[in-house]
Amino acid sequence: MVVPSKGIWGTAGIDGLNIDANIAASREEIEVPSVRLEDEIKEDVLLMKVDVEGWEWSVIQGAEGLLKNHVVENIIMEYSPGVPERHFRWDAMAATPQMLVDLITKYGFRIGHIEGSRHRVGAWDDPLPPLSEITARNLKYDLEDISRWKDGKLACPVPPELSNFTMWRGCGGVPEGLNPRSLRSEIGHNTNVHMAKGASLGAPYLQLEGVVGILQASDPGTKYFQTNAWNYGMGGRPCKHLGPDVQVRHRCNCTDPSACGEEQALVAKAAAEGRIPQNYVLP
Repeated sequence: MVVPSKGIWGTAGIDGLNIDANIAASREEIEVPSVRLEDEIKEDVLLMKVDVEGWEWSVIQGAEGLLKNHVVENIIMEYSPGVPERHFRWDAMAATPQMLVDLITKYGFRIGHIEGSRHRVGAWDDPLPPLSEITARNLKYDLEDISRWKDGKLACPVPPELSNFTMWRGCGGVPEGLNPRSLRSEIGHNTNVHMAKGASLGAPYLQLEGVVGILQASDPGTKYFQTNAWNYGMGGRPCKHLGPDVQVRHRCNCTDPSACGEEQALVAKAAAEGRIPQNYVLP
């Protein structure tokens, strides 16, 4: 395990992947024992908490026997796709959303996205708010985006009339270049999820309402600008906090026509003509 000697202690982890690059030289390597959950736990589990700085998929792989042979009713997990992305570890990048697909399709969990600024409660005994559901279809877009990113095709080609705008100079860009129906489109770097089944699914525990995504699966490929109730753009960034130079690229409506009105009009036209590559719709 790699531990930072300064900065955020909570970023300690295997290989030190989540340690800030600015303090990467100030870190210490220590040896700690590790075990597979399936070798240690041989009984039903009410709640499993996972917070391992980007290695969630490895924990779940080591819990396959537990998940198959016993009832695990709840999993609360810090979900960190940004950690392997930071180092372009393509296998781990794909394993991260695939883990959630497997938990849905193989083990029968339903999953809610705990988006911090939207899902705050007061006292410990306050009712839990409903969460947006993460579906296997959302995650299909996450996996496709990773494949396109690896191949250098993410958000390519850029419509030529947009290349004069700073935010459209070149392909790629995360989260801006991701498909808006993916889970990743709602995340800046990491987030938290609640998975449940059995008696923990439904009030007063995990309640699900709507589906994640800056756009919805039912939205046509010609739609570009977000219309979600939270007024959030790509990466879960509140549109009200974004400047006119980045609003359109984040799928937020332009608030200063003199600065971004032309960009918005051209993007809307390109989307209507089916020429925004990250707007692809999977079957």
